[in-house]
Amino acid sequence: MIPGRAEAAQQWQEQGYAIVDGLIPEADIDAAADDIARLYGGDTFDNYNQAKGFGDGSPEGKQFRASQFDGMRGFPFAGCPTLNALYVHPNLVAFARAALQDDDVRIYQAAAWGKWAGEINYEQPLHQDGNHSLLPPRMEPGFWHLETFLYLSDVDEDCAPPRLVPNPEATVPYNELYEHEIAATAKRGSLLAYRSDVWHRGSDFGRDDASRFVAVVAFRPASAEWFGYDAFPRLGGSGHWIEFVAGKTPDDLALFGIPRPGHLYWNAASVEAMGAKYPGLDMQPWIDALR
Repeated sequence: MIPGRAEAAQQWQEQGYAIVDGLIPEADIDAAADDIARLYGGDTFDNYNQAKGFGDGSPEGKQFRASQFDGMRGFPFAGCPTLNALYVHPNLVAFARAALQDDDVRIYQAAAWGKWAGEINYEQPLHQDGNHSLLPPRMEPGFWHLETFLYLSDVDEDCAPPRLVPNPEATVPYNELYEHEIAATAKRGSLLAYRSDVWHRGSDFGRDDASRFVAVVAFRPASAEWFGYDAFPRLGGSGHWIEFVAGKTPDDLALFGIPRPGHLYWNAASVEAMGAKYPGLDMQPWIDALR
């Protein structure tokens, strides 16, 4: 186990957030630098959040603005295999399982988010996320979910760090919450994990030459079907998804709901059809399970 991961998981459970320093080696993050440059090298806005221009008319104050989300790209990313692999990195998945206290977890949101100084005012009001679940939050094993930002670049005080207020159970009037917020600064490869009932917000840059990149990854227990954001089945005919699946393991794909070998779905015909649909996927584990 990575030093500090168990303590960070417990902090997330009890205080609503944790910063896991160095969860993924910097070398693994740096290896994806060319992919990140390729992803943002052109006008590739994919309307991930369907932003429609709200709030962009006023540059002052803390508010949600559609252009704050222009740097979001939906997973998986074409021609970015090293970046895509970070979303199923074993260290990230192990932390999600530890935090959620569940070995069978699902990824229900995956995106990349780039921000650049001077593009827009990124200051947001403190808020809680109510758009990930059909139910009110119940932060207990089996019923909670995990939101994370994996830092793909170093984020210091001037690089638009997320800000949040720990201890969501504490009773503090909303207008006093800003007095208790902290800046979630960390080096690339670190993970900010937070709960949806934690007050948090985006902040703006403190210098005009800065940028910030994170991988947005959210997890839920496999049985907690009321959580959702991205509908990955819509990608079943996507070349980007076929590219991502190549070389992945059954455990990697189970994060997105693909049944593991031995599941009742699999028979000789469905295994053969799966191999034809995903020519880069090693079907041997599924074949062996049929025996």
